[in-house]
Amino acid sequence: MTPDYASPEQVRDEAITTATDIYSLGVLLYELLTGHKPYQFGGKTAAEIEQSICESQPEKPSAAADPVRGRRLRGDLDNIVLLALRKEPRRCYASVEQLSEDIQRNLASLPVVALPDTARYRASKFVAWHKGGVAAAALVLLTLASGSIAIAWQSRIVPAERDRARIEAAKAERISSGRNATTARCRISSKFRTRSPAPSRKSSS
Repeated sequence: MTPDYASPEQVRDEAITTATDIYSLGVLLYELLTGHKPYQFGGKTAAEIEQSICESQPEKPSAAADPVRGRRLRGDLDNIVLLALRKEPRRCYASVEQLSEDIQRNLASLPVVALPDTARYRASKFVAWHKGGVAAAALVLLTLASGSIAIAWQSRIVPAERDRARIEAAKAERISSGRNATTARCRISSKFRTRSPAPSRKSSS
């Protein structure tokens, strides 16, 4: 096995599939387009070579080539090569024929199957690799969010309840004052009604 063209599953002694051939073709295509291989293994140990093949992402062909050639490679050709070199077989081309058809579509200026790797997929991989840390961070964020919601709710409800209580207290005070005034007037009126007039005295002749 030549390390320059070895796929991740070959390095890990896993089952050889169609993805293995596609990966090797991707390395060859990268070399043809840029003038050098996607990984440089000179002076590296076996462990470092394995890490590069299984974990490191190759530079885009358009960035690795000279500026003039790089402008022609930017876009679909970048995506085609990087799709062939993906580490996960299930996310690579399904067959050598599909890779060949994508190259033909690019030559004919037609849309290709290969698309750039998405932020959504990278995020899902990050979560899969760091489940414990992501779960803990999510719990902290959920706790903070719950606290913020409770504080916001209280900041709106408590003043409203306080103002309502003040309004009700003022109403009760006005009603009580009105009743007291009415009672006082009634007492005064009653006092004048029940008081009998003094008998007039006749002057003696």
